[in-house]
Amino acid sequence: MVDGLLAVRRRWATARIALSWGSPEPPTDALLDELRPELFNPWWPLVDADLIGAMRARGCGVCTWTVGRAEQYGPTAGNGGRRDYHQPATRRRADTGLRTGATKVPV
Repeated sequence: MVDGLLAVRRRWATARIALSWGSPEPPTDALLDELRPELFNPWWPLVDADLIGAMRARGCGVCTWTVGRAEQYGPTAGNGGRRDYHQPATRRRADTGLRTGATKVPV
């Protein structure tokens, strides 16, 4: 997946990129420098105050994968998370008008 995002970045310098991340380690600074994501979407255990601060310093928003159980929510909320964003995706879309789908990029 990262290779595909890097190919998009190299082809379209102004592409708006969201980086989903499933690794237990954060991405390297070199990768973030080259990719320049607008949004970072890691697995929730990776999120802590340091990671949020580092991503915000890059001008990058942070949202986590869905927290599946109530007892898992506490650590995420303590790091600046907003509880209203941890709803099932279908409800979130219905309540806010958000929709899923690919972002169009110039050809």
